[in-house]
Amino acid sequence: MARLDGKVIVVKGGGQGFGRAYCLGLAVEGATVAIAEMAEESALETQVAVLELRGHAVVYHTDVRDETSVLAMRDAVERDVGGIDGLINNTGILSRIPMAETTKEVWDGVFDTNVWGGARAVVPSMSRRRGGSIVEMGEVPCFCAQRPTIPCTWPPKGR
Repeated sequence: MARLDGKVIVVKGGGQGFGRAYCLGLAVEGATVAIAEMAEESALETQVAVLELRGHAVVYHTDVRDETSVLAMRDAVERDVGGIDGLINNTGILSRIPMAETTKEVWDGVFDTNVWGGARAVVPSMSRRRGGSIVEMGEVPCFCAQRPTIPCTWPPKGR
């Protein structure tokens, strides 16, 4: 029995790079992988790779910047595989515009991609299953001193 048998893990940005690696690793450990990805072709390639490992993966076209898309993904995962036990938050964007010059549109884009499109959306599902885990992926510039820009960069999906 693998460590994650019976668990459903959503991987945002699971179509390529680090996201694909997370999907494959989770599959080896027995998880059902819900690949939340905008790039359908790469998501389907990841799904095939998971199936070749005798794992189970389902693809959900998801735009993490769009609340309706994220909630539809969450609801579809619950309907299709029974709920969500974890999230690998592997999508994000960075704005290098000085904070004093950042528009609301840019700020909202960073926030919607990096925050809304992740934990906030899946917590209700995990709560219904009485718990879960969220892994937020970051990269080195997140921890480096920079000019005053929008705080923190998030993963570039292995690019």
